[in-house]
Amino acid sequence: METTKRITIMLTLILFVTGIATPKESEISDTLTASCLIKITSDPAILPLDDMTIDYLLHSSGVGGKAAREILDAQLSGEAMEVALKIEWLADGGDTISSGDSGDPPPEVEPYGMPGYQMMMGMEEMEARMARPRPRRSFDRRMMIEPLNITSEQMILLRIIVNLEEDNIGMAVKPAAEEFMKAIIENLETALLRAFNEHRNRLGGRLQLADREVSETENKLSEMQQRLRSITGSRILDKDSILSNIMDMRNNLQNIEMEQDSDKVIVDAITNRIAETQAKLKDQVAKDEVNREMQQIIERQMQKVAATRQLVENGAASRDDLAEAEEKLTRTKIDIAQRREQMSRSAGGALIESLNRKLADLSIKTAQHEAKIHALSRQLAEAEEWLNKADDHEILSLKADITKQNLREAIVWRDRISRQMRLIQPPSISVLGGE
Repeated sequence: METTKRITIMLTLILFVTGIATPKESEISDTLTASCLIKITSDPAILPLDDMTIDYLLHSSGVGGKAAREILDAQLSGEAMEVALKIEWLADGGDTISSGDSGDPPPEVEPYGMPGYQMMMGMEEMEARMARPRPRRSFDRRMMIEPLNITSEQMILLRIIVNLEEDNIGMAVKPAAEEFMKAIIENLETALLRAFNEHRNRLGGRLQLADREVSETENKLSEMQQRLRSITGSRILDKDSILSNIMDMRNNLQNIEMEQDSDKVIVDAITNRIAETQAKLKDQVAKDEVNREMQQIIERQMQKVAATRQLVENGAASRDDLAEAEEKLTRTKIDIAQRREQMSRSAGGALIESLNRKLADLSIKTAQHEAKIHALSRQLAEAEEWLNKADDHEILSLKADITKQNLREAIVWRDRISRQMRLIQPPSISVLGGE
């Protein structure tokens, strides 16, 4: 009884294991040929969808070769892969979808491999395939790509034909053409997504670099602007205007100094003229008989006044007598003064008076000139100092303008990269007519 039970359990396990294994074998489609249409949409910046690039990628070791190893358990040679996988080009990027339409005719673009595509394929494999005929196309026209503003999408339509017959590829493989074709498409999609992620990561790195550039340039410009404000204060430093002011001040200073020198000559001449006139007047007074006699009268009257004052003190004369003597002395002095004035007028006294007035005017004018010279010298020193600052300001302003332009370009660059990252779409593959 126990033996029967054990046999029953073992048979159940065998059937269970067999039941698990059977579906795996049933997954193989038992097909040696398969075909389908695939529509690939991608941004040309990620992968240029030209016939050579797609052909190289589908036959590469990472796409077709990987599918052969995993599905067919076989290592197909390059020649075997060429005949096992055929590509027909049905429609290319003539219907490119672009976010910006410039209205100009799109330029022709030569087929080329994207940066990083050589990472998907070895350089030796790339060179070996260069001599291979290009895939057959259903029409003969070059791929056209419109000028790109921010991002664009390019679409192609291909027919993939798989033929795993032994007569075709020269070796026997699993009859899993449909699985092989499906794996190729999945590997192609994986390769495109990997290229998309690399491109997006590269854009992210460039965005970080642009952010740093904007930040550093902003700080640099702010520092320059502060230095400019510290140099100028509230003034507008116009080098040409400062030079013009310096020239005007120097001319004014030179004119004042020349006028001051001229006034000094005039003052010297007036002073000499006054001295000559005074000497002449003194000589005339000394030679005048009337003046001498009046001077002698004054001397006698002064003696009489002194004697009368003595008598008054001794009580021998009255104060009226002293007053009378002093009055006579005063009248005599007035008479001699009038006489001398008359002689002075006749000898040039009016000229001396006029010269003295002119000398006084020149003295005031000289003081004014000294004040103007002092003010102009101070203003000239300040202007020359501002001129030196204007030189520094001019150089710093030029650097600030360049920095401002660099900041503008960095902001535009950062915004464009940021917008590219927002708008870029991952590649997509649509399978038509495949299972």
